[in-house]
Amino acid sequence: MKRFVTFLEENLGRLFRFSRSEMRGAWLLGALAVAVLLFIFLEQQRPETLATDSLAQTDAAADSLRRSRPATTYNAADATPRARWPEPFVFDPNTAAEADFVALGFSEKQARAILNYRSAGAVFRKPEDFSKSFVVSTAMYARLASYIRIGADFSQKTAVDHSARETRNKRIPSEKPTVYIELNTADSAALTTIRGIGPVFAARIVTYRARLGGFFYKSQLKEVYGITEENFSAIAEQFYLDTAVIQKINLNFVSQNVLNRHPYFTGSMTDRVVRGRQAKGGWKSIGDLTNNDILLPSEARKVAPYVVFE
Repeated sequence: MKRFVTFLEENLGRLFRFSRSEMRGAWLLGALAVAVLLFIFLEQQRPETLATDSLAQTDAAADSLRRSRPATTYNAADATPRARWPEPFVFDPNTAAEADFVALGFSEKQARAILNYRSAGAVFRKPEDFSKSFVVSTAMYARLASYIRIGADFSQKTAVDHSARETRNKRIPSEKPTVYIELNTADSAALTTIRGIGPVFAARIVTYRARLGGFFYKSQLKEVYGITEENFSAIAEQFYLDTAVIQKINLNFVSQNVLNRHPYFTGSMTDRVVRGRQAKGGWKSIGDLTNNDILLPSEARKVAPYVVFE
Protein backbone atom coordinates (compact mmCIF):
# COMPACT_ATOMS: atom_id res chain seq x y z
CA MET A 1 0.00 0.00 0.00
CA LYS A 2 2.86 2.33 0.88
CA ARG A 3 4.57 1.50 -2.41
CA PHE A 4 1.33 2.21 -4.29
CA VAL A 5 0.99 5.61 -2.63
CA THR A 6 4.62 6.39 -3.36
CA PHE A 7 4.11 5.32 -6.98
CA LEU A 8 1.08 7.60 -7.32
CA GLU A 9 2.89 10.51 -5.75
CA GLU A 10 5.85 10.17 -8.10
CA ASN A 11 3.81 9.70 -11.26
CA LEU A 12 1.05 12.22 -10.45
CA GLY A 13 3.70 14.66 -9.33
CA ARG A 14 5.44 14.35 -12.70
CA LEU A 15 2.05 14.55 -14.48
CA PHE A 16 0.76 17.68 -12.65
CA ARG A 17 4.22 18.95 -11.75
CA PHE A 18 3.46 18.78 -7.97
CA SER A 19 6.23 18.47 -5.42
CA ARG A 20 6.13 15.65 -2.86
CA SER A 21 4.81 18.00 -0.12
CA GLU A 22 2.10 19.35 -2.44
CA MET A 23 0.97 15.82 -3.26
CA ARG A 24 0.66 14.99 0.44
CA GLY A 25 -1.49 18.08 0.94
CA ALA A 26 -3.71 16.99 -1.97
CA TRP A 27 -4.14 13.54 -0.38
CA LEU A 28 -5.14 15.16 2.92
CA LEU A 29 -7.75 17.39 1.23
CA GLY A 30 -9.12 14.40 -0.64
CA ALA A 31 -9.47 12.43 2.57
CA LEU A 32 -11.30 15.31 4.24
CA ALA A 33 -13.67 15.62 1.25
CA VAL A 34 -14.49 11.92 1.41
CA ALA A 35 -15.15 12.18 5.15
CA VAL A 36 -17.50 15.17 4.65
CA LEU A 37 -19.45 13.40 1.90
CA LEU A 38 -19.76 10.29 4.06
CA PHE A 39 -21.08 12.36 6.99
CA ILE A 40 -23.69 14.09 4.79
CA PHE A 41 -24.82 10.75 3.41
CA LEU A 42 -25.28 9.28 6.89
CA GLU A 43 -27.19 12.35 8.13
CA GLN A 44 -29.62 12.11 5.22
CA GLN A 45 -30.39 8.53 6.10
CA ARG A 46 -31.13 9.16 9.80
CA PRO A 47 -34.33 11.43 9.54
CA GLU A 48 -36.01 8.99 7.20
CA THR A 49 -35.46 6.18 9.66
CA LEU A 50 -36.62 8.27 12.61
CA ALA A 51 -39.70 9.56 10.76
CA THR A 52 -40.63 6.04 9.77
CA ASP A 53 -40.30 4.83 13.34
CA SER A 54 -42.31 7.84 14.67
CA LEU A 55 -45.06 7.30 12.10
CA ALA A 56 -45.32 3.68 13.03
CA GLN A 57 -45.62 4.59 16.72
CA THR A 58 -48.31 7.22 15.94
CA ASP A 59 -50.33 4.74 13.89
CA ALA A 60 -50.12 2.20 16.68
CA ALA A 61 -51.31 4.76 19.25
CA ALA A 62 -54.22 5.82 16.99
CA ASP A 63 -55.29 2.19 16.48
CA SER A 64 -55.20 1.66 20.24
CA LEU A 65 -57.31 4.81 20.83
CA ARG A 66 -59.89 3.78 18.25
CA ARG A 67 -60.24 0.35 19.82
CA SER A 68 -60.74 1.87 23.30
CA ARG A 69 -63.24 4.60 22.26
CA PRO A 70 -66.97 3.74 22.39
CA ALA A 71 -68.88 3.79 19.13
CA THR A 72 -70.65 7.10 18.43
CA THR A 73 -73.20 8.46 16.01
CA TYR A 74 -73.64 12.01 14.74
CA ASN A 75 -76.61 14.16 15.66
CA ALA A 76 -77.34 16.54 12.76
CA ALA A 77 -79.71 18.65 14.88
CA ASP A 78 -77.11 20.07 17.24
CA ALA A 79 -73.98 19.22 15.17
CA THR A 80 -72.29 17.37 18.07
CA PRO A 81 -71.20 13.75 18.42
CA ARG A 82 -73.52 11.79 20.64
CA ALA A 83 -73.33 8.32 22.13
CA ARG A 84 -75.65 5.75 20.59
CA TRP A 85 -79.29 6.58 21.31
CA PRO A 86 -80.62 5.09 24.55
CA GLU A 87 -83.62 2.81 24.47
CA PRO A 88 -86.79 5.00 24.15
CA PHE A 89 -89.85 4.60 26.34
CA VAL A 90 -93.44 5.88 26.40
CA PHE A 91 -93.74 9.50 27.61
CA ASP A 92 -96.01 12.55 27.54
CA PRO A 93 -94.02 15.67 26.53
CA ASN A 94 -96.50 17.80 28.52
CA THR A 95 -95.62 16.17 31.84
CA ALA A 96 -92.17 14.56 31.39
CA ALA A 97 -89.49 15.80 33.77
CA GLU A 98 -86.02 16.99 32.83
CA ALA A 99 -84.54 13.62 33.83
CA ASP A 100 -87.00 11.86 31.50
CA PHE A 101 -85.90 13.91 28.50
CA VAL A 102 -82.24 13.27 29.31
CA ALA A 103 -82.96 9.55 29.54
CA LEU A 104 -84.57 9.73 26.09
CA GLY A 105 -81.35 11.10 24.59
CA PHE A 106 -81.60 14.87 24.98
CA SER A 107 -78.78 16.83 26.58
CA GLU A 108 -79.48 18.60 29.88
CA LYS A 109 -79.50 21.95 28.05
CA GLN A 110 -82.03 20.67 25.53
CA ALA A 111 -84.19 19.20 28.28
CA ARG A 112 -84.30 22.55 30.10
CA ALA A 113 -85.19 24.27 26.81
CA ILE A 114 -88.23 22.00 26.42
CA LEU A 115 -89.33 22.75 30.00
CA ASN A 116 -88.93 26.50 29.34
CA TYR A 117 -90.99 26.11 26.16
CA ARG A 118 -93.76 24.52 28.22
CA SER A 119 -93.49 27.21 30.91
CA ALA A 120 -94.01 29.87 28.26
CA GLY A 121 -97.44 28.38 27.56
CA ALA A 122 -96.74 25.77 24.90
CA VAL A 123 -99.02 22.72 24.94
CA PHE A 124 -98.38 19.55 22.93
CA ARG A 125 -101.88 18.49 21.81
CA LYS A 126 -100.72 15.86 19.34
CA PRO A 127 -97.39 14.08 18.80
CA GLU A 128 -96.53 16.31 15.83
CA ASP A 129 -96.54 19.36 18.10
CA PHE A 130 -93.46 18.03 19.89
CA SER A 131 -91.41 18.49 16.71
CA LYS A 132 -92.14 22.24 16.81
CA SER A 133 -89.70 22.67 19.68
CA PHE A 134 -86.43 23.91 18.14
CA VAL A 135 -84.32 21.40 20.09
CA VAL A 136 -86.20 18.41 18.67
CA SER A 137 -84.43 17.42 15.45
CA THR A 138 -86.10 15.54 12.62
CA ALA A 139 -84.10 12.42 13.46
CA MET A 140 -84.96 12.68 17.17
CA TYR A 141 -88.67 13.10 16.48
CA ALA A 142 -88.68 10.17 14.04
CA ARG A 143 -87.11 7.99 16.73
CA LEU A 144 -89.54 9.05 19.49
CA ALA A 145 -92.80 9.68 17.60
CA SER A 146 -94.26 6.21 18.21
CA TYR A 147 -93.56 6.51 21.96
CA ILE A 148 -95.36 9.84 22.48
CA ARG A 149 -98.66 9.58 24.37
CA ILE A 150 -100.65 12.80 24.89
CA GLY A 151 -102.84 12.83 28.01
CA ALA A 152 -106.54 13.57 27.77
CA ASP A 153 -106.10 16.81 29.68
CA PHE A 154 -103.90 18.17 26.88
CA SER A 155 -105.25 16.54 23.74
CA GLN A 156 -108.49 18.54 23.54
CA LYS A 157 -108.41 22.30 22.97
CA THR A 158 -110.88 24.13 25.19
CA ALA A 159 -112.14 27.67 25.22
CA VAL A 160 -110.25 28.48 28.42
CA ASP A 161 -106.81 27.39 27.22
CA HIS A 162 -105.46 30.87 26.73
CA SER A 163 -107.84 32.88 28.86
CA ALA A 164 -105.50 33.15 31.83
CA ARG A 165 -102.59 34.26 29.67
CA GLU A 166 -104.72 36.76 27.76
CA THR A 167 -106.01 38.15 31.03
CA ARG A 168 -102.44 38.69 32.24
CA ASN A 169 -101.31 40.34 29.01
CA LYS A 170 -104.39 42.35 28.17
CA ARG A 171 -104.83 45.68 29.88
CA ILE A 172 -108.45 45.89 30.97
CA PRO A 173 -109.64 49.50 30.85
CA SER A 174 -111.30 50.77 33.95
CA GLU A 175 -114.97 51.49 33.59
CA LYS A 176 -115.69 55.23 33.73
CA PRO A 177 -119.03 56.96 33.40
CA THR A 178 -119.49 59.03 30.26
CA VAL A 179 -118.69 62.71 30.95
CA TYR A 180 -118.63 65.94 28.95
CA ILE A 181 -115.60 68.11 29.74
CA GLU A 182 -114.53 71.56 28.49
CA LEU A 183 -111.00 70.85 27.24
CA ASN A 184 -109.43 74.34 27.54
CA THR A 185 -110.16 74.83 31.24
CA ALA A 186 -110.12 71.27 32.66
CA ASP A 187 -107.22 70.36 34.92
CA SER A 188 -105.45 66.97 34.92
CA ALA A 189 -107.84 65.47 37.48
CA ALA A 190 -110.88 66.45 35.42
CA LEU A 191 -109.33 65.09 32.21
CA THR A 192 -108.79 61.67 33.78
CA THR A 193 -112.56 61.32 34.15
CA ILE A 194 -112.78 61.05 30.35
CA ARG A 195 -112.93 57.41 29.34
CA GLY A 196 -109.67 56.66 27.50
CA ILE A 197 -107.53 59.33 29.20
CA GLY A 198 -105.29 58.32 32.06
CA PRO A 199 -102.89 60.39 34.21
CA VAL A 200 -100.09 60.33 31.61
CA PHE A 201 -102.23 61.58 28.72
CA ALA A 202 -103.89 64.11 31.01
CA ALA A 203 -100.52 65.60 31.97
CA ARG A 204 -99.40 65.73 28.32
CA ILE A 205 -102.64 67.45 27.25
CA VAL A 206 -102.30 70.14 29.92
CA THR A 207 -98.62 70.77 29.02
CA TYR A 208 -99.29 71.05 25.29
CA ARG A 209 -102.36 73.23 25.86
CA ALA A 210 -100.24 75.70 27.85
CA ARG A 211 -97.69 75.97 25.02
CA LEU A 212 -100.40 76.31 22.41
CA GLY A 213 -102.60 78.79 24.28
CA GLY A 214 -105.62 76.50 24.08
CA PHE A 215 -107.30 74.19 21.58
CA PHE A 216 -109.22 75.83 18.72
CA TYR A 217 -110.14 72.57 16.95
CA LYS A 218 -110.81 69.15 18.48
CA SER A 219 -108.44 67.58 15.95
CA GLN A 220 -105.53 69.44 17.53
CA LEU A 221 -105.65 66.90 20.33
CA LYS A 222 -103.97 64.44 17.94
CA GLU A 223 -100.88 66.67 18.10
CA VAL A 224 -100.35 65.55 21.70
CA TYR A 225 -97.60 62.94 21.84
CA GLY A 226 -98.99 59.39 22.04
CA ILE A 227 -102.59 60.11 21.04
CA THR A 228 -103.40 58.09 17.94
CA GLU A 229 -106.35 58.30 15.59
CA GLU A 230 -107.92 55.41 17.50
CA ASN A 231 -107.46 57.16 20.85
CA PHE A 232 -108.88 60.38 19.47
CA SER A 233 -111.97 58.67 18.07
CA ALA A 234 -112.65 57.11 21.47
CA ILE A 235 -112.51 60.40 23.40
CA ALA A 236 -113.60 63.07 20.88
CA GLU A 237 -117.28 62.99 21.86
CA GLN A 238 -116.53 63.37 25.58
CA PHE A 239 -115.29 66.97 25.49
CA TYR A 240 -116.10 70.35 23.95
CA LEU A 241 -114.12 73.55 23.37
CA ASP A 242 -114.57 77.10 24.62
CA THR A 243 -112.41 79.07 22.17
CA ALA A 244 -113.07 82.34 24.00
CA VAL A 245 -110.50 81.38 26.64
CA ILE A 246 -107.67 80.88 24.16
CA GLN A 247 -104.60 82.97 25.07
CA LYS A 248 -103.48 85.03 22.08
CA ILE A 249 -100.16 86.63 21.19
CA ASN A 250 -99.81 90.29 20.20
CA LEU A 251 -97.43 90.05 17.23
CA ASN A 252 -96.53 93.74 17.46
CA PHE A 253 -95.02 93.47 20.93
CA VAL A 254 -94.13 89.80 21.61
CA SER A 255 -90.44 89.03 22.00
CA GLN A 256 -88.70 86.62 19.70
CA ASN A 257 -87.93 84.21 22.58
CA VAL A 258 -91.59 83.99 23.62
CA LEU A 259 -92.75 83.52 20.05
CA ASN A 260 -90.21 80.72 19.54
CA ARG A 261 -91.85 78.71 22.33
CA HIS A 262 -95.15 78.47 20.48
CA PRO A 263 -95.42 75.07 18.72
CA TYR A 264 -96.72 76.65 15.48
CA PHE A 265 -93.92 79.19 15.03
CA THR A 266 -90.65 77.83 13.67
CA GLY A 267 -87.37 79.67 14.08
CA SER A 268 -87.41 81.02 10.53
CA MET A 269 -91.03 82.16 10.84
CA THR A 270 -90.27 84.02 14.07
CA ASP A 271 -87.23 85.67 12.53
CA ARG A 272 -89.24 86.93 9.54
CA VAL A 273 -92.06 88.24 11.73
CA VAL A 274 -89.75 90.18 14.07
CA ARG A 275 -87.50 91.59 11.31
CA GLY A 276 -90.50 92.61 9.20
CA ARG A 277 -92.16 94.24 12.21
CA GLN A 278 -89.05 96.33 12.86
CA ALA A 279 -88.87 97.39 9.21
CA LYS A 280 -92.56 98.28 8.84
CA GLY A 281 -93.21 99.55 12.34
CA GLY A 282 -95.80 96.84 13.09
CA TRP A 283 -98.38 94.54 11.55
CA LYS A 284 -102.06 95.30 10.95
CA SER A 285 -103.56 91.89 10.20
CA ILE A 286 -102.78 88.30 9.31
CA GLY A 287 -103.23 89.28 5.67
CA ASP A 288 -100.49 91.85 6.09
CA LEU A 289 -98.10 88.99 6.88
CA THR A 290 -99.01 86.97 3.79
CA ASN A 291 -99.00 90.02 1.48
CA ASN A 292 -95.44 90.82 2.55
CA ASP A 293 -94.30 87.21 2.11
CA ILE A 294 -93.66 86.85 5.83
CA LEU A 295 -95.93 83.79 6.16
CA LEU A 296 -97.23 81.30 3.67
CA PRO A 297 -101.06 81.09 3.43
CA SER A 298 -100.97 77.63 5.11
CA GLU A 299 -98.84 79.01 7.95
CA ALA A 300 -101.10 82.04 8.36
CA ARG A 301 -104.25 79.89 8.62
CA LYS A 302 -102.60 77.74 11.30
CA VAL A 303 -101.47 80.61 13.57
CA ALA A 304 -104.45 82.95 12.97
CA PRO A 305 -106.48 81.77 16.01
CA TYR A 306 -103.52 82.58 18.30
CA VAL A 307 -102.43 86.09 17.23
CA VAL A 308 -103.76 89.62 17.57
CA PHE A 309 -102.49 93.00 16.20
CA GLU A 310 -102.80 95.88 18.66
